[in-house]
Amino acid sequence: MDRPAIRPRFLASARAFRLAPSPATGCNHAVHTHVLAVDIGSTRLKAALLDATGGVLRLAQQASPLLATPIDPDDVLAQTGALAREVCDGVRPGAIAITGATRTTVLAGEDGQAIGAAIALSDGRGAAHADALQAAYGAPTARGLGAFHPLARMMDVREHDPASYRRMRWALDLKDWLNLQLTGSAHVDTVALARTQPPDADLEALLARLQLRPGMMGVATNAARTIGPVRENAPPAWNWCRGIPVVLCGFDAWCASFGMGSVHVDAVYNVCGTTDVFGGFTQQHRHVDGVACLPWCAEIEHLGGPCLTGLSTLSWFGKRFLDNPDPAAVIACAAAAADDCPIALPFVHGERMPFWRPDLRARFLDVGADHGTPEFARALIDGLLLFQRWLVGRLGTQPATVYLGGGGISLPGWPQAKASAFGVPVRIANNDEPALVGAAMCALVALGHFPSLIQCQDALHPGHREVPPEAGQVHRLQSIETRYLAYLNRMLAE
Repeated sequence: MDRPAIRPRFLASARAFRLAPSPATGCNHAVHTHVLAVDIGSTRLKAALLDATGGVLRLAQQASPLLATPIDPDDVLAQTGALAREVCDGVRPGAIAITGATRTTVLAGEDGQAIGAAIALSDGRGAAHADALQAAYGAPTARGLGAFHPLARMMDVREHDPASYRRMRWALDLKDWLNLQLTGSAHVDTVALARTQPPDADLEALLARLQLRPGMMGVATNAARTIGPVRENAPPAWNWCRGIPVVLCGFDAWCASFGMGSVHVDAVYNVCGTTDVFGGFTQQHRHVDGVACLPWCAEIEHLGGPCLTGLSTLSWFGKRFLDNPDPAAVIACAAAAADDCPIALPFVHGERMPFWRPDLRARFLDVGADHGTPEFARALIDGLLLFQRWLVGRLGTQPATVYLGGGGISLPGWPQAKASAFGVPVRIANNDEPALVGAAMCALVALGHFPSLIQCQDALHPGHREVPPEAGQVHRLQSIETRYLAYLNRMLAE
């Protein structure tokens, strides 16, 4: 198995805090205002100890176990426990909240143990079952009911790995499987579950129509609720925190949207990283083909979802043509491009929202004899940005700013490139780890520090800095947008 080396990087903030010895155990503990948050991202695994203001007191991170091929759930369990223990360093937090990459599925048996490798978020299996799934939902033309869909994946497992399917009791997102290991209870947050809910909201009837295992998604539970304490017979990597309450979180982009302070009606956000997530908020349910509308929290709906066209697209180009997978190297190469560049459709990994097609492929068009590596790099960056500009337009909101988060904000020039693509300033939260802060908000609400997530978000408002568009970039993108969209529409019509 190809596993990334474990090289933790430990950071302690300059913010001072006082820890008192526990009279019961003799070890240090924080007075129930310190919470442990864990984020299992597609590139980095992070753990942080945060206080009741959302301030990061300690942060540790390392290469994500999701970079391994295949992904071993037990490896993820061991690495998260070790990193969490290191960041706590004798501090007993008041609660534990785990978030992570969405659509990363673990099959678990009756004993809760993982069956085989996890299904990665980029795994497009299930495409062959689109017709059956659309019929079961009563939505014969709907996109998103096939490749990447949780139930289509289970139909694929049933067909191609019947032995694992027979052993399966639950099909859980990775974060929920980790919570099962800690507490002995299988839960699913209601936002993630809404992706599978049929129009009549009777999920069990839908599972029966598809002849899938009843109850396999876990108990539907609102986020920011305690689901149980870490059990006495916790896995070895986590036995240091027996008895600590475990709080249910949403997936990483859901947590990040709160940590960024973006969950307000008519706001739009973009979490940019290895892959990207886009979303906008509304008071009413809206239908856009291929885009999920989910109840994000009380009285606020979320229209959006995940994409595969993120920095991994630039990493692919750098690895193949520059012998350097760093996206910064691709951006530097593109800076030397001439004015005349090809047009690029950037789907080197296929695409999720709004097409849900793993079969999409990248294309370079209008290629001339004078085009070299810099022009192809510039074309790929422009193609990615124009696709994301088009995608934000499909959300139906014309924002004055776009909230921007994720690892991509540290890439030189990338926030301004995003602002130029969207045509409005991007707003970046002053906290560096919005997904961890959002997970901590769940814990603080569960512990009774705040009555709701919205009130917690507003109380812990991080403050923002804005990056404006650059007029030259805006003009250049606008000058090729019509040609780009003509090629995009032609590809989709094939």
